[in-house]
Amino acid sequence: MRAHASGTSFTPPELANLYDFPKDADGSGQVIALIELGGGYQSRDLTNYFKQIGVAHPKVSAVSVDGGHNSQGSDADGEVMLDIEVAGGLAPKSKIVVYFAPNTDQGFLDAVLKAVHDKSHNPSVISISWGGPESQWTEQAMQAFDQAFQDAATLGVTVCCASGDNGSTDGVNDGLQHVDFPASSPFALACGGTRLQGSGGSISSETVWNDAPDSAGGGGISDFFPLPSWQSTAGVPVSKNPDHHQGRGIPDVAGNADPETGYSVIVDGQEQVIGGTSAVAPLWAGLIARLNQKLGTPVGYLNPLLYQEHVFRDPNTIQLLLGMLALALWSRSRPLLFAWCFLLVSLLPVAFIAHYSAFFLYLPMAGWSLYAAVLLVIARRLVVSLLVRLGGLQAGRVQIVSVVALPLVLSLFLAPHHRRESAKTLRIFESGQPPSRRLAEELIALRPTLPLGARVLFIDHPFAKDQYFLLFLIRLLYRDVSIAVEEAPASHGARTGQGHYDAVFTFQQGRLMDATGPG
Repeated sequence: MRAHASGTSFTPPELANLYDFPKDADGSGQVIALIELGGGYQSRDLTNYFKQIGVAHPKVSAVSVDGGHNSQGSDADGEVMLDIEVAGGLAPKSKIVVYFAPNTDQGFLDAVLKAVHDKSHNPSVISISWGGPESQWTEQAMQAFDQAFQDAATLGVTVCCASGDNGSTDGVNDGLQHVDFPASSPFALACGGTRLQGSGGSISSETVWNDAPDSAGGGGISDFFPLPSWQSTAGVPVSKNPDHHQGRGIPDVAGNADPETGYSVIVDGQEQVIGGTSAVAPLWAGLIARLNQKLGTPVGYLNPLLYQEHVFRDPNTIQLLLGMLALALWSRSRPLLFAWCFLLVSLLPVAFIAHYSAFFLYLPMAGWSLYAAVLLVIARRLVVSLLVRLGGLQAGRVQIVSVVALPLVLSLFLAPHHRRESAKTLRIFESGQPPSRRLAEELIALRPTLPLGARVLFIDHPFAKDQYFLLFLIRLLYRDVSIAVEEAPASHGARTGQGHYDAVFTFQQGRLMDATGPG
């Protein structure tokens, strides 16, 4: 968080308009959790602020963790008020729950765990504006936070974390590059900073926030977390540190953060302009609250969705197209050129229908180009031959029509299948069936007791028609354990005696009735 006395400033509703947030959403039915390690808020200031910016006053409540409490009168008040006023200004009909904890590793972790597992308030999004360089954290502490964020992902809770305000060094003067934690956790949505200029209700300029080494959006490559699979095709560079390793890249998203174009807020009765990525985390939390309201189900673990490849950005698709074109031009082969056109045209409906490549992921190398071309040329000739012989049509017209029509039909046929097979994470959010919170809680509780290669039995579970949700849940929870997931009707447990499984979950009419684990 950084205060500034002059310059351009924005209110949350103004930013929502500039960023084109959903206009018919106000966070109704959503709960936003804010993690605070000091400071406090005054109800009078909140009332005045929300009245001043012209939005309803959200319901704000405080939760004490490890003795932390709402305590005004310190510099940390600015952090607390910024979080509440930004999140509340964007989602005024949401409930905002502020978790106060001591500014220690344990207090911080306990506040996160309390918010993630809070069955009284059930937040759908958590905003964290606190953090520090990875080098100042112990490995044990980072693993504990990462595990808590995994729990949040399992429960359908999005965790937004500020990426820091000190550029690529994160304020460490050792000649190396550093990123901020907990934003660097792969299970956190890392929120970076920009410099925003608006004119006439639209964005006239938005650039990276990089005013000075100690006034710039944090970001870079993690020294602790490896490159996640969903960032593998995102062009994340190697670290600038001497070992040039690959690692988790942050930030994932960004928003206005430059103090010169900061946020108009009220802190301790005084109007101020504050910037920093500390404002971007609640900015995104407010947006996600609106999205959750519109969708009717939490977006949850958002990161893999943000990095999904568009069909024309998929490197395998590009290699395939270039390889086939080069082969066709070199051989001067009209059939190969027709086949290349066939492939190119087939991408168009896939791009619009499935939003990612639906056919070419089955062809992982450009070396498959000739094989694909031969198959497609044969298919096209068969179609042309059949239409000419059976329909009495002219061959020339049929050839032209087949180049366009056959790819469209093929893509329409393949896109839904590949959508089911390749977008398991997306499938969860489209299913309309949010995770069973109790099931997720039980899995989380059993995780430490399960041995390597554990077998889990789900008896009469309600996800039989949505197996991808179940597989995603298991893989997320047990990414370091090999799990053999089996399904069975209610009578199966009696036949096996349930003795061959390390954990058994029994459902009845879609509800989890019993969960047993080792010992």
